Amino acid sequence: MDRSYPHFANCATPGSSRAFSFLNFDLLFSLGFGGTVITMLISVTTGQVGCAIAIGLLIALSVEAHLFKDWYYGFRLMCIKKDKCIIGTMVGKAKQSFDGDTKFDMLVAPFEKDEVHQYIINQLNDDTDEFGTGFTDEFNINDLIAVLNYIRDHIPDEERRIELYSRVVHKDMFNQDNPDPDRDYLKHFLVRDVDEMGQEAFDHSPEDRYPPVPRTDEVNPMYRSSHTPTDWLDDLTGGSDLAETLLPFLHCELEGYGIGRLMNKIIAMALLTAAAIAAFCYLPWPANVIVGGIFLLIALLVLIFYDKDSDDSSPADAGLDQGDVDREAIVLQDDVLGIFGNWIMDEEHTKYFELHPIKAVHFILKANDQPDVTQTLHGKPPEFYGVSQISSNEWEEICELIRISETVDPIILMRINEEKKYAMMAGLA
Repeated sequence: MDRSYPHFANCATPGSSRAFSFLNFDLLFSLGFGGTVITMLISVTTGQVGCAIAIGLLIALSVEAHLFKDWYYGFRLMCIKKDKCIIGTMVGKAKQSFDGDTKFDMLVAPFEKDEVHQYIINQLNDDTDEFGTGFTDEFNINDLIAVLNYIRDHIPDEERRIELYSRVVHKDMFNQDNPDPDRDYLKHFLVRDVDEMGQEAFDHSPEDRYPPVPRTDEVNPMYRSSHTPTDWLDDLTGGSDLAETLLPFLHCELEGYGIGRLMNKIIAMALLTAAAIAAFCYLPWPANVIVGGIFLLIALLVLIFYDKDSDDSSPADAGLDQGDVDREAIVLQDDVLGIFGNWIMDEEHTKYFELHPIKAVHFILKANDQPDVTQTLHGKPPEFYGVSQISSNEWEEICELIRISETVDPIILMRINEEKKYAMMAGLA
């Protein structure tokens, strides 16, 4: 059965999701018509033009904040598929951003980190005309910081970075001319696939073809990297705080409610301040001071005490308990995880494709640990088991167990686990 994971946003169907715009009709109506009518009515009846203008603007602000929250949690995300499962390697730390979400950036299985690092290095070294690396010594895998710094400092334009990563993803990781079912089983999370996404979601998502010709802003890769372009919402919510990694990854998020709390605070304070102004302006003395003072006091209390972090996400929300006192965090970089959640496209954040919200996280292999043989699906000796050994069949089998663990009676789940020798289901003990 489903966990009681935090869930605040609902995705909208393809075609009804939308990017934010201050030119939306409802915002124009609230800010323009609504504020103007309120201001004129109060001004005509009282003669207190200054008070009326202030009250009208505060009411318009509260309406705009409400509409923004409604868009952010109701129309920003486009639904692709519900209850999808990936296996991959954490390429950075689990980070909590301003909006309360906790970010998991995953290199999808069966790819090892150094394998993909080498693909990037080969592209830089092999095409110096495109990437301008001919005047340097050849890059090598023993100095990844130099590679990271070079891409950041010397390949500043978006088009060339997209070209670099398109080659790595579309040609090296997933060879279009020589597909390998045992390597390509998570390809559809990094390369658009109409059969996997469905026609509507495919038609309402931007082109990501390789090669990206002509090079236009319409080409938007599904994968992310620390070099991914950012937008205004990234800067607002901390979405630009991606894993500092060379690797292309799938962005996954546990959901929080930071933006919702902020909008609620703006709405409450705007209306309370408007009420205080109305009291000061239109009530006789001393009632105006008493009533206005009460409204201001309540607004002050909202300002101080409302913005608590009780709705922020944490790995525990996805069923991960600390358990291991020797680990500095519940989830660490290089952990191999199974992540279960809804597959969506964010209409903002330069149109991220994500698992959002994450519904559960399951340990497959812990970083720097040799797994116990009872913690593997197939019982191979630990020294022969790693993310690169996870085949298409094993991914399907592991993810089916994860799906069952999140959607059916736990008594049935425990019997299946015993039979399959799969004991990594976090939070079931």
